[in-house]
Amino acid sequence: MGGYIGEHTAYHHGEQSMYSTIIGLAQTFVGKNNINLMVPSGQFGTRAQGGDDAASPRYIFTSLMPIARKIFHLSDDALLKYLDEDGKRIEPEWYMPVIPLVLINGADGIGTGWSSKIPNYNPRDVIDNLRRLLNGEEVQPMMPWYRGFTGSIETTDKPGRYKVSGIIRLTENNVVEITELPVGMWTQEMKEFLEKEVMGTDKGPGIVKDYEEHHLESTVHFKVQLTEKGAEAALAEGLENKFKIVSFINTTNMVAFDKDGRIRKYSSPEEILTEFYHIRLEYYQKRKVATNFGISLTVRITSRKISICNWRNLRIKSDLFR
Repeated sequence: MGGYIGEHTAYHHGEQSMYSTIIGLAQTFVGKNNINLMVPSGQFGTRAQGGDDAASPRYIFTSLMPIARKIFHLSDDALLKYLDEDGKRIEPEWYMPVIPLVLINGADGIGTGWSSKIPNYNPRDVIDNLRRLLNGEEVQPMMPWYRGFTGSIETTDKPGRYKVSGIIRLTENNVVEITELPVGMWTQEMKEFLEKEVMGTDKGPGIVKDYEEHHLESTVHFKVQLTEKGAEAALAEGLENKFKIVSFINTTNMVAFDKDGRIRKYSSPEEILTEFYHIRLEYYQKRKVATNFGISLTVRITSRKISICNWRNLRIKSDLFR
C-alpha cells in the first residue's frame, strides 16, 4: 500500500514516513484513534509501548475501513482541488470529511515550526454539536474523550485544562492494584517505574517489594506488593501522586491549518467545529449542484436514447407496411 500511495501522490518524504502514517491510521489502542481509518491486520502496536512495538511494515497488512468511505464521501471527490505534479494529477490539496476528524482522532506534534496538541473528542458529541448548528442552536462545550479509557477526565479551575486520572486502589495486605493508566502513559513506562522502586536507589530502598502483571491486549492490570514503610509513604503522599496515575490535558495550544492553508491557533474545540461546519455546509451545496447537474445530464442522455429508439421503431413499422 505504501508504494502504491507514494506512486499516485508523488510523496516526497520517504517510504518510512509513509509506513508510519499508515500504521498510525490503523491503531486502535487507548490514547490513539477514536475512529481508525485503516484495518489493523497484524501487529500494529499496543498500549504497552504506545505503538512503538508495531511489527515491520513488510509483515503487516491493511486496507481501508468500510467507515472511511462514509466519512470521506465518494460524491465529494469531484469537488476537491487536486494538485499537479509535472503535469500529472495527484492528491487533493485537502480532503473534506463529513465530520472534523482532527477533533475525533486528535493531533499531536510539530510541523512548519509550530507545535500543536489537539485532544480526542467523542464522535457523538461532535455530531450532536453539528446538528445543533444546523438547527440554529448554540454548541455545547465538549470534554476530551478516548475510546476504551476507563479512568476519569475532569475539568479543573484553570480554563482549557483537564485532569486525567487512572485507576488505583489499595487492597488488603499492602497490595495496590492499578487497572488503568492516564491517557498517553504506556504500560512499559509504569513497569519501568515499578522496577526502579523494587531496586531502590543510593538514597534508600524502594517502596515496592514485588509486582505482578495481568494485562490483556487492550487493558492494564498491575498487582503491586508494597513494603510496610512503602505503604505508609504512599498513603501519606496519596496513591495517585506516588504512582503518577494523574496527568493533565491542555487545550491552549490547538494549532492547525485553515481552509486557505494558513496556520491558525484556535481557542477551543468548539471554534474548530464551527469553522468546519461552515466549510462543510458550503461543500454540501457544491455537492447538491453537482448532483443536480449529473441528474439533468442523465435525463437528457436518456431522453435522447428514448427518442432514437422511438424513431427507429417508427422506421421499422413504416417499412413493414410498405
